[in-house]
Amino acid sequence: MVANETVLTRPADPKSLSGQRLLHRSTFHTGFFPSSLTLLPRTAVGGELPSSSGDKMETETPVANHQVIITYQTGAVGLITPLSESSYRRLSALQMQLWNALDHACGLNPRAYRNAESDGIGGRTVVDGTMLRRWLELGTQRRKDIAGRAGAESWEIRGDLEIVGGAGFGYL
Repeated sequence: MVANETVLTRPADPKSLSGQRLLHRSTFHTGFFPSSLTLLPRTAVGGELPSSSGDKMETETPVANHQVIITYQTGAVGLITPLSESSYRRLSALQMQLWNALDHACGLNPRAYRNAESDGIGGRTVVDGTMLRRWLELGTQRRKDIAGRAGAESWEIRGDLEIVGGAGFGYL
């Protein structure tokens, strides 16, 4: 059996009844059967600044105000973090480069593991934080090469990995 998580969106689609209904957009493999989902507040990390309504402080990367912790029947714990569009594009490109550059354990295909089944209307796959953290295991020059091929700077990727790694739980 395969455990899957479903990505739901609420676009301005006529089928959503003016945003009143969530629409199924894609499904991705989690590896285990989830037993609970917990929505927790998130704090700003590193270079992120929370937008304040008084001074109209805005950043190019808005801070998502929540993260979802998933617990599984096996005792494993997972984290789903919302990303800005620019961070998603950077990390998605990095993930593609890592899939091609790194050896895979036991010949398993990580693309198939996190593959998203979508209805063809804007469904995109999630980025795999475990795969992305393998970038940090590489030597300095190789990290710089792979980041360059992904179209990003090393400092940008490090900041994005800090966000994906659960650093938004500053209150814990």
